[in-house]
Amino acid sequence: MTNPWSFAHYKVILKELIDTDPNANFYEIVASGFKYSSEKILESDPLKIIESSYGYSNSLNNSLKGYKNLKNKYGDLIQIRFTKETLNSTVLLTNQEAFYEPYICSPIPSDTNPAMNKFEVRVDQSSYFFRYLRSYVQTLWQNSEPIDEFKEKELFYKENLSNNIKSYLDNDF
Repeated sequence: MTNPWSFAHYKVILKELIDTDPNANFYEIVASGFKYSSEKILESDPLKIIESSYGYSNSLNNSLKGYKNLKNKYGDLIQIRFTKETLNSTVLLTNQEAFYEPYICSPIPSDTNPAMNKFEVRVDQSSYFFRYLRSYVQTLWQNSEPIDEFKEKELFYKENLSNNIKSYLDNDF
């Protein structure tokens, strides 16, 4: 999963906000110190922007609930890790096959996310795409951390994001 307190994730959240508001102007939002308002007022605090986003309030919580259910059922066979990278898909790998669900933004609402639709591609171990997905997941795995480590560092990540955004705004505007 993407670390919700990474700068990459913050940019995705801002883009979602801008894309859902036809009156939003990205350059004006940046110039105003990321103060943004539409039907609901969002403060310039990046943590509040993330916490009020659909991705954080709904998708992340649903993913963590699903993880807990799977963890209860399968124990140590199931793991969840957090990365600073922006993820553009869900990948489930077994020894025999892979399931790939790319995230596709579109104006057609889906059941789970009004701004995103998903479909699933299933491939077996003999395909090139399976080997590619396995390599992709291995790279993400090596550059991520288990949920327990993430939780221990979450306050640090939040402070780091706030400080980086503040520094960025102080230096560039």
